Amino acid sequence: MYLLVSILWICLLVAVSFIGSPMKLRAASVDLPVVRTVGLAPFRAFNKIEWLLGATLLAIGFVQITNGQINASAIWLSIFLLFTVAFQKFWIRPGLDLFAEEIMDGIDRPPSRRHEISVSLDVIKLVALIAVASVA
Repeated sequence: MYLLVSILWICLLVAVSFIGSPMKLRAASVDLPVVRTVGLAPFRAFNKIEWLLGATLLAIGFVQITNGQINASAIWLSIFLLFTVAFQKFWIRPGLDLFAEEIMDGIDRPPSRRHEISVSLDVIKLVALIAVASVA
């Protein structure tokens, strides 16, 4: 089950964060405020899905413990992934949402450092998910 959930999460992460978002920014015929507006919805939805997937990975670990099968690496990686999702949700995303709202209101701002941090965290999640899949 670890393998199935982690591969599903990897596919969604790549699709939303590494393909969908960059492609929206490259759409020449769409204004940046519109791109930001359209970009918020998938990230909000994906965050909810990430919570579910992280909780599922952790639940799999606890079920395995009760069955006498302990995969400590997968459990710790699942906890790490949930903390990463929480960090993005409660610290990174509010700043990015505010940045996007200001752009949509016509305020010209330089790029936010939180974008770089968010992308870095997505790369870290990707590596952690590959690790979960490999220890499954």
